Amino acid sequence: MKIPFCTNLVSFLVLIYSQSFNAQETPIETISDGAYTIFNTSNHNQMFNQFSDQPYSLMRMISDSNTDTKYKSGSGFNLSSFQQTFTSSTFNFLRNNRSRQSRFSITYIIDQIGNTVLSCSLRFPTNLVSLSSSEVEAILTAAMNHSFHYINKPIGDASFLFKKKFYYIL
Repeated sequence: MKIPFCTNLVSFLVLIYSQSFNAQETPIETISDGAYTIFNTSNHNQMFNQFSDQPYSLMRMISDSNTDTKYKSGSGFNLSSFQQTFTSSTFNFLRNNRSRQSRFSITYIIDQIGNTVLSCSLRFPTNLVSLSSSEVEAILTAAMNHSFHYINKPIGDASFLFKKKFYYIL
């Protein structure tokens, strides 16, 4: 039995639609801030507000403990991860023009355990090179999967949010 062309076309369109639906990009908010373009995950402003709204006593305890974080072994960005993420022209431009003007940063909001990144933000120089949406999404997606080890974590069972910014010059 032969299937009519129209049925094949409809099946093909349904297949394409379902694949594109499953491959939706991570929602990213873009903000221009003068010399920088800031790319936030969709919940970054909400998480930053929760971080900022933590009780003063908790923020003071974190500060007094000199709390900091570092990437856990096998986590985080390195030169090869950026080489794989950026297009070759973007990567080569950033490597050949290393300076303070080519510095970019990633800010994380993480939980008290350090295994969960709740939101992140990429701050990239505006007039340096243009990042494609797939490059931005790849960086933010990778950043959301990083984990951290606390240094001088406050003692106690207090649940808290922590903000950490890493700077990069390739």
